Amino acid sequence: RSLLSVENSEGEPVLHSYVSRSKEEEVKDIVKCAIDNGAEIREVLRKGRHTGSNAVDIARTVGNEELVDFLESYVADTKEMEAREERRKKRKEMGEQDRKDDEDLEQVVSRKRDVNKPLSGSGSYALHLAVERDDSGLIRELIKLGARINVEDKEGISSYRLAIQEGNIESLECLLENGDVLDIDSERESVLEMGIKKGGKYADIVMRFLSKSKHKSKRTKNVLKGLRALLERIEIESDIVGKADILLKIIGDRKLELGSGRTLLLTLFLDMKNQGRGVSLGVLKKVMEIRGVEEVFIKDDEGLSYLREIVLKREEKYLEDVVKAIEENGNKLVYKEKLLKEVENSVEELVERDRVK
Repeated sequence: RSLLSVENSEGEPVLHSYVSRSKEEEVKDIVKCAIDNGAEIREVLRKGRHTGSNAVDIARTVGNEELVDFLESYVADTKEMEAREERRKKRKEMGEQDRKDDEDLEQVVSRKRDVNKPLSGSGSYALHLAVERDDSGLIRELIKLGARINVEDKEGISSYRLAIQEGNIESLECLLENGDVLDIDSERESVLEMGIKKGGKYADIVMRFLSKSKHKSKRTKNVLKGLRALLERIEIESDIVGKADILLKIIGDRKLELGSGRTLLLTLFLDMKNQGRGVSLGVLKKVMEIRGVEEVFIKDDEGLSYLREIVLKREEKYLEDVVKAIEENGNKLVYKEKLLKEVENSVEELVERDRVK
């Protein structure tokens, strides 16, 4: 807007200057743009050849009645100008925030300010600022000064989540070296789950740090959430079976409270079914290997079992793997009998579905 007040040699600002030339040039679009950006049609000149005249007067003086009509009826559209001014204001505010944050950070590093006190500019923390800059050296220094690693900013973003969102791998690794991959945030997500959901190298990093976790409380629950998040990426994540194996070994054969009396395998199956996919053969083998073939047979409160589901779907390859696991089990006769009974019970339903003739 300030550029519109720049005067020509006649002492005319931009709008008045173009209006005065309107008989020789087509200036309507430029005039409109000037008005939309804050030029005042009724501003009276104090000097020059058109002293005492506003833009309408000048248009009338030069004999451009069409422009007179336009100037008298046009209502400025200031949306773009206001949006631009708002952007400039925000940039200025951001610049001021950055300045204040830098000053506070310097105070923190020199031990003149509490490392866990929000910065006066952005309201975030020194650790978040270090993560944004992907400065692992600064992160380590702040941690030595007592920075809380899992602290969240005013938007509820933890330092871990920020590192993952920003794609700052070095910062994420630095935080995990000093923190714990099973730390959880206010969204009840562990760093493990965040990294797995992001996938790729982030999943690899959080999996690598899992063995170093010192968390005991709700460890199994958070690892299970990580496993379920992993299987959601079954078609795009690399080495799904290898990662699932690591997570399943941590879960082990513990009894899980999954609701409706469901087993882990049935829960994973229903998760994948809702996505229009199935549990991979590799994951099925790992579950039976780690949690036992009994996992296949156990029914939930509604009478559903993983075995029933694959029999009804005639998943032959899956049934073959179940049979192999039964053959290798010390109670194979018991499980064979259970398998035959489940098949017999499913025949009638299969006929009703017109899937067996």
